[in-house]
Amino acid sequence: VRGEALWQQVASLSAQLSGYAVLVSLPADDSLLTLEVHLSALSSSRLLAVAVLETGLIRQVMLDLDPTPTDRALREAESSLRQLALTVGDMPVALEDIASRAEEEVARTFRALAKNWSMMHPPRMFTEGLKNLLDEPESSDPSFVRAAVERLEQPVEARPPHTQALHTSDLEQALAIVLEEAFALVKARFSLGTNQGELLLLGPTRMRYSEALMVAQGVSETVATTLAS
Repeated sequence: VRGEALWQQVASLSAQLSGYAVLVSLPADDSLLTLEVHLSALSSSRLLAVAVLETGLIRQVMLDLDPTPTDRALREAESSLRQLALTVGDMPVALEDIASRAEEEVARTFRALAKNWSMMHPPRMFTEGLKNLLDEPESSDPSFVRAAVERLEQPVEARPPHTQALHTSDLEQALAIVLEEAFALVKARFSLGTNQGELLLLGPTRMRYSEALMVAQGVSETVATTLAS
């Protein structure tokens, strides 16, 4: 499995194996290579840009461009894009540079793409297994459920204050157990290009730590193997 489906399956499998809620966090894709960019006119004033990134991730963005470029201009733009082997973060500057040297019809396309490129690579989150938490005795306490749901809905860069790391390891996929008020997290990291994603297993503080660590390590190592193949 590749692309978005991989991450949802990682979350689903981790929840099934561990019996806890799961959050898979992917950072913004700035460091990933852009393998292909496809351009398609959807109407007389709207253009669809679809980018295929390494690891199989697909990103798309709608461009308001009136009138939309001709088919010839789109083919020429795609041909120029195929010659770029750049990370997502480096693309806007390269697009502006190409636009400065291209004919007007193609230049309009690159300028619009550069202007909207930031929409191509937001942080991503995939959650699964909230029902598992509702099956725990602690779910009778509304504050436990509220805190767990808030944690699962947090953006990738957000981290609650007053956390306490209880255990870390120097395994290839770094593992940690962290206490956050009413619940515990087992965390595992995995490489995404030069960046890192994170797998979180969330449960009550009395969670089965040895099993949760085994699941987190096994799944994160499988992800690393999958991405490397």
